[in-house]
Amino acid sequence: HVYSTDMPEGGPISASVTVESAKGASADGKLSALGEEISAFDSMFGMEVRYFEKKVTFIQKFKIRGKRCNVRGFLEYAACNDTMCIPPSTVEFTVSL
Repeated sequence: HVYSTDMPEGGPISASVTVESAKGASADGKLSALGEEISAFDSMFGMEVRYFEKKVTFIQKFKIRGKRCNVRGFLEYAACNDTMCIPPSTVEFTVSL
């Protein structure tokens, strides 16, 4: 499963977006998730955690401030099963309009 956004301290790494450069655009609001979020106690972390199984779409809205924009950054997320976690993973993105 993949963990949700805004996880509490001491728990798994939250899904997050880092914008490295944004020419002609700016992030509008927080990262949101589209999918069936599950909330359950996790004995590995000793706390209630929120996660998605099999499928999730993370959405970050941007405000466009001109005729052209170029946004570059990455999504960071953590994934675990019942016994272990993989190191945090990143997915780079570039959007040009």
